[in-house]
Amino acid sequence: MKCPINPRTGKEWTMEDEYSKHTSIHQGTTPEPPEEDLVNSPSHYQLNGFEVIDIIKAALTPEEYRGYLKGNTLKYMLREPFKGNGKQDVGKAQWHLERYHALVEERDVKVRRNYLDD
Repeated sequence: MKCPINPRTGKEWTMEDEYSKHTSIHQGTTPEPPEEDLVNSPSHYQLNGFEVIDIIKAALTPEEYRGYLKGNTLKYMLREPFKGNGKQDVGKAQWHLERYHALVEERDVKVRRNYLDD
């Protein structure tokens, strides 16, 4: 069973996190709730320990997944001026574009290998 994700760090909850929480409680202070990373790992995009993006990728063909990433990049860029949280929308667009870029890079490496093999 996987440990829960610490929303402050985006990593699995550790004993240090637990110690910090308990130390502050015993000192009579209340720990500050960790700030959620709404761009890279929002809690509402996690399902039973899985990132929703990984479930989407597994459910789609490679071509469909590239289209999904391109569409979401465009969506976040187009809505950026209207919702009042433009920095977050640009960050989300960048997040999707970075994943698309990695897929294109992988594909280009395969194409070059196939070309050199011929």
